[in-house]
Amino acid sequence: MAALPHGHVIHSIQVCTNDPNDPKKRKLKGVRIWGRRYSRDGSIAEAGPVTKKRTNCKKWHPKVSCKPREVAVGLRAHYQFENQGFRGLSMLCQRVDPS
Repeated sequence: MAALPHGHVIHSIQVCTNDPNDPKKRKLKGVRIWGRRYSRDGSIAEAGPVTKKRTNCKKWHPKVSCKPREVAVGLRAHYQFENQGFRGLSMLCQRVDPS
C-alpha cells in the first residue's frame, strides 16, 4: 500500500507498467503518488513521492498532475479484459478552496 502523511490529498500520480511496447500485454506494476495539504491561510505543504512497485515494473510513464489548486477526488483504474489486469490509472480532479 502507498499512503501519504495524514491530512495530505493526492495531487499527482505516475504509473509503471511491465511491457511498454505491447499495449495488449501491458499491466500496471507500480505507482508513485504526490500529495499536498492545503491550510486555511493559503499555505501548501508538499509530500512524496511515495512509491509502491511490484516485480516486472519496467517503464515509468510520465507523471500526471491536477491543475494548481486542484486535488484528486477519485482515481479511475483502467482494466483490460483480454489481459485480465489493470493497465493504468487516471485522476478525477476538483478545485479546492481552503477557506
